[in-house]
Amino acid sequence: MDFKFEEDMKNVIQENIECECGNYDCKNCSDNEECYMEANAVCNHEYAKSIGYGGYDSESDFWESLYD
Repeated sequence: MDFKFEEDMKNVIQENIECECGNYDCKNCSDNEECYMEANAVCNHEYAKSIGYGGYDSESDFWESLYD
């Protein structure tokens, strides 16, 4: 795993998610997958928002257009 990516995801988790393990030791967390999924959702939301939902009216419309 890219160390920079790992640190970025850990920062997103620490700033946005209440981790089950409570200590944000992501390598040893028993809920690592759930934390990652929640952090990924935060990143996806921020990305879509940063590009103005690609000209679509909403975030959901933006993501649906990518998968149609």
